[in-house]
Amino acid sequence: MKRNFDRGTNARKNFEVNQRVYARNYRDGSKWIPGQITRKIGLAMLLVRTARGMWKRHFDQLKENLTDQNSDNSRSESEDNSDSEDEVPIDLMDDEQLPAPPEEQQQPEQPQQQANAEPRRSTRKRKKPKIFDPSA
Repeated sequence: MKRNFDRGTNARKNFEVNQRVYARNYRDGSKWIPGQITRKIGLAMLLVRTARGMWKRHFDQLKENLTDQNSDNSRSESEDNSDSEDEVPIDLMDDEQLPAPPEEQQQPEQPQQQANAEPRRSTRKRKKPKIFDPSA
């Protein structure tokens, strides 16, 4: 009975940092994307580096990558090197560190002259609501 329970709940999954996994992809493309665990965030949440960036995933959204580690190492190292130049860790993504948007040349704003200083109001004719009268 315990074996059946464990099979359905992923109870035996123990993911370690730098372990190769498949992360569930909820975007377009294949459902499972190869990645590598970079850090544990909590008891069940992990930070995974994929070819599409850093993803937070629950351990239920990860599968162990059981393919030959040696054949993947040479290919993944070249992928990791190309991705790491453009990648900023999630912890470092603060508003202060984002590059400033290019400043557009702003023309001095001319104060709009208001021809009518009165507040604008609706000119719609309003009717009183008809209240339900059961005797009518």
